Amino acid sequence: MKPLVELMADFGSNMVDKSTFVMSILVSTSKARAALVEEGGIPVLVEIIEVGSQRHKEIAVVILLQICDVPSVSMGLTTVVIPDDWPGFFPHAIVEELAGHGAIVHTFARNEYELNNYLKGWVDEGFEITGSVCDVSLQHDREKLIKEVSCFKGLGG
Repeated sequence: MKPLVELMADFGSNMVDKSTFVMSILVSTSKARAALVEEGGIPVLVEIIEVGSQRHKEIAVVILLQICDVPSVSMGLTTVVIPDDWPGFFPHAIVEELAGHGAIVHTFARNEYELNNYLKGWVDEGFEITGSVCDVSLQHDREKLIKEVSCFKGLGG
């Protein structure tokens, strides 16, 4: 876990996107959440939110929200928050895979039109997926997102 936290903190490398993405997947387990906290990951995530790119901020918010998650009996996670435009990754496939296994998924995007199109497609396929428009570079949008997802099972609801 420590090398991954160090990669997340290394803004000089091109590894921030990749390492934060991997971290966002790992923190779906309670052991990884505990290890991330133990290895000093919280200050790194806060720094990413303060000085990172838009995409870095979105991923850091997702990880912080997942750290607050309480594991369920069936999957080891109940709610996953996923931004819809991670660079170089396939978040839509991840959303569908997690929803297909019973996770409650909340995605967010800056573009309402695209978000609504994706949500409609997922609902038509029978997935339990919600979404909201959010620009995590804006504090009031981050607060709104946290409030929206805190009502879900495992995130305070």
